Amino acid sequence: MTVYVVHPVSDDIKAAEQWGRIDYVNHRYINGDELNGENLPPEFVLQMEQAVAEFNTEHDYLLIVGDHLQLIQMTALLIEEHGHFRVLRWDRRERAYFPAMISVGG
Repeated sequence: MTVYVVHPVSDDIKAAEQWGRIDYVNHRYINGDELNGENLPPEFVLQMEQAVAEFNTEHDYLLIVGDHLQLIQMTALLIEEHGHFRVLRWDRRERAYFPAMISVGG
């Protein structure tokens, strides 16, 4: 089981380790001036595509944390490839991560 994180963050995400091994997809946040026109830098997208190819929809999770643009790109790639996937969402009141399913048409 793997918990994919789009890039390292300063937030304490240690609680997500109960759901699997943390795997960082990209090495950092993407700054606005690094966009190629309106697109993410190709090397970041390539890393995401590789992670999506390895993503097991039955056992893996995408952690909702970090750069929103990278999260949205990763979501689009996961939906395109698999049609559904699991995320971990932080619940402030419970102070824990909870799983949720993201899917198309269902």
